[in-house]
Amino acid sequence: NLAAYKGALKFLKQLINEYQCDVNTSSATGSTSLHLACERGHFSVVLYLTSLPQCNISATTLNGSTALHKACMCSESFPIIKHLVENHQLDLCAVNDDGIAPIHMACRNGRLDSVKYIIEHSPSLLELPESVHGHTPFLISVMYNQLEVVQYLIGKNCNLSASDNKGSMSAHISANNGRLNTLEYLVDNNYCDLNTTNHQGHTPLHVAVLANRFRMIEYLLNKTIPSVAVDWLCGVKYSLDSPQDLHTTNLHISAQDKDGNTPLHLACQKGKKKIVSLLVKFCHSSSYFLIPNKKGETPLHLVAAVGSNDAAEALLLSVNGSLR
Repeated sequence: NLAAYKGALKFLKQLINEYQCDVNTSSATGSTSLHLACERGHFSVVLYLTSLPQCNISATTLNGSTALHKACMCSESFPIIKHLVENHQLDLCAVNDDGIAPIHMACRNGRLDSVKYIIEHSPSLLELPESVHGHTPFLISVMYNQLEVVQYLIGKNCNLSASDNKGSMSAHISANNGRLNTLEYLVDNNYCDLNTTNHQGHTPLHVAVLANRFRMIEYLLNKTIPSVAVDWLCGVKYSLDSPQDLHTTNLHISAQDKDGNTPLHLACQKGKKKIVSLLVKFCHSSSYFLIPNKKGETPLHLVAAVGSNDAAEALLLSVNGSLR
């Protein structure tokens, strides 16, 4: 197994031909020599192993992964995948015990050539969710900041409104993982909605606050419609020559989740002074600080409850400033 993992083809041949080593011996994780060669991208070793009549090409690891799953991990995956599919008929649709198919592995690792090959051969895989979290190839590419793969999948008309098992969409996933350049691309091209909510009623801004993603919060706030101006903007919309002039990607900072919490509530609960200060900087009405959640708690109540003096000071200074 070590020889296959290291790509030592000459030594591997010697072990098999002279010492009759079992080519199908597996490691502690159930990986055979073929799995390991695929994982490391050693194409010459893969060609040799698959030429042996005793090699179990369809063998799976302990978690049910095939050689195709392993191949999608490496940067040299494309020729290996092509060989295994076209010459040995391995199934591109096979899922392991975690419900993950080779397409998910290729998207996660940014293997664009392999993603293209898989989608062209099995178009139905474009929308296949993995079973643990319900992430489609598009959502996985967003999660791992694989922008070239994201662009390709969008070009193939993937479902931009896809959501995972928690109702999170691409903007939520980017916000949670701090994938700013991917979110910028999606927003700039109107591929996502910054006001969409998941099953908890969280917008991407809620998610970014919970994940403590300062730069992401800053970016989202620059896309904000001040809450005091929403009704005014809706009225002005009718007087515009073109209704489309009202940019639909702007985010509502005062959105409340299923518990009635705004992003400011969540920041105050966590006692994060920098985030509290940043959020209140974009508030243009004192009413924002007084919004109660479903328990009747305002951000002021929450910041007092956690005993964060710095966050409380930042909030009170902002409240006093807005009341002047």
